[in-house]
Amino acid sequence: MKLIELRKVTFTYRGEKKPALINIDLEVKEGEALCIMGPSGSGKSTLCYCLAGLIPTLIEGRLEGSILFRGNDITRIKKEAGYIGIGLVLQEAESQIITLSVERELAFGPENLGLPKNVIKEKIQEAAESLGITHLLQRDTHKLSGGELQRVVIASMLTLDPKIIILDEPTANLDFKGIQALRSILIELKKKKYTLIVVEHDVEHMVDIFDRIVVLHQGRKILDGDPISVLTSDDVQTLGISIPSFIDFYKRLKDVNIVLPKPPLSIEELISMIGDNLWRNSLN
Repeated sequence: MKLIELRKVTFTYRGEKKPALINIDLEVKEGEALCIMGPSGSGKSTLCYCLAGLIPTLIEGRLEGSILFRGNDITRIKKEAGYIGIGLVLQEAESQIITLSVERELAFGPENLGLPKNVIKEKIQEAAESLGITHLLQRDTHKLSGGELQRVVIASMLTLDPKIIILDEPTANLDFKGIQALRSILIELKKKKYTLIVVEHDVEHMVDIFDRIVVLHQGRKILDGDPISVLTSDDVQTLGISIPSFIDFYKRLKDVNIVLPKPPLSIEELISMIGDNLWRNSLN
């Protein structure tokens, strides 16, 4: 089922002459894990704002085309219902923190929806357990690390029962340990059937999570398909987009006539396929 749909969307920020997005057609299905990639300035964040309903309700500019949520105009729905179940995690997670303690941060959204105190308490506990931050509930938000802040922001969204979680460049300020923790979170969210939209420039450690990758360039959608077909496309390398090292190695093996059965989705899968290839060759 289509959850969000963009039809011929062109958006130009107020005061700008050049559109940030040009004639974008895009469908996001319920339960899908979608990755948006592209060079700097390609329109990735603007597309996020459209999918989150911030354009045209909060961000000023000229919008052409339609943004639909469950088949209805997203602007009208947001005006009528307010919160419609879309959560956006910005690149700088600390910019979204509005209270002084983690527990208060998780309570803020449900309180504004007027939920009963016992329900709010249950939602806080459930979200904290899902993100592994129960030990942080009594901590001050200004004393948290970048990775901890990111988990708190995601948990605060889970207390609102979102249909969609959008993350804009979530690995930008994380070290390797933080990236691995984020990967585990995304896997768990996907298992729970959340619709995930992730803007990312480097999918080295999470390509196998995504069902689809969309590539933008100069505001236009130029690629849209399964991760393997997109990341092995010649267009991706032409644009200078970072492709996972194991896919790059797979392509280099082909150049020297070492053919693996399929492109790998992880370094572990690549190593396994190379081992199988060597074992088969040793039998011949």
